Amino acid sequence: MVRNREHKNKVKSIKSEKKMVKLS
Repeated sequence: MVRNREHKNKVKSIKSEKKMVKLS
């Protein structure tokens, strides 16, 4: 479960990074 949560956080941060790139 912990590993899964870490993976989700990684995916979340990657998605948010892509969003930031799109916005800028």
